[in-house]
Amino acid sequence: MKLHHVQRAPVLQAIVLFCFSIYFIAVVASGAVYQYVHERHIPMLLFSAVLFLIIGIVYIQCAFRKKYTAQKPSHFLYLLIFFMPFIGVIVTLKQDFDFSALAYTDSLSEQSAIAPFFSNPETVKPALENGVIVMNDQNFAAWLTELYMQLDSWIGTKITVSGSVWKDQDYFAADEFAVARMMMLCCAADMQPVGFLAQWAEAKNLTDNDWVMVSGTVGKKQYDSSADPIIIVDSVKKIPRPQREYLYP
Repeated sequence: MKLHHVQRAPVLQAIVLFCFSIYFIAVVASGAVYQYVHERHIPMLLFSAVLFLIIGIVYIQCAFRKKYTAQKPSHFLYLLIFFMPFIGVIVTLKQDFDFSALAYTDSLSEQSAIAPFFSNPETVKPALENGVIVMNDQNFAAWLTELYMQLDSWIGTKITVSGSVWKDQDYFAADEFAVARMMMLCCAADMQPVGFLAQWAEAKNLTDNDWVMVSGTVGKKQYDSSADPIIIVDSVKKIPRPQREYLYP
């Protein structure tokens, strides 16, 4: 087939679609997708990748047809708008989330600095492991809800939880810090810090955004109009930042 019959417009459109298809597959395969969308969206991303690939193949076939009727060429502005979500994703992936930038700023006299973000009363009641509350990626939201809503039932229970350190001199005492995780319900735009206040005599040795495993006992901290759980710390162990650091309830 002669090369001069090739139509440039559908070829360019096919290239753009192939790029998006490859990108979607790459971020899912690498695990980077978990940084900015909920894991339940992965099937839709893969479906979109396959769909873009099929449409791109159709455009390539159209480009080699002798009787192809070309549409009006798209303006550069349209192409830029099409790529804007792609650019936004790249910027998001390169940024690390800081708890201090997203933390609640209400007075502790009204509510705690780390409030329960996932408070569905229908959450399945979690189970103890050998008499200990062990919070992991699968049950973090359930235990978070349980401890904030049924705190009196769990006071004195041993607990182990991993998360990132958040310190705030304006709200926390010198021996206090929060051990928290970022919870994503849909995408990076709706993430919120969730977790517990912890009390430890050596809290001054911790640094913001350190990842730690905290072991201790569930206690209660009373505010003017409410009470929230607090972990009376027995030990703190620094751990590496996990590959999947966000929660996806």
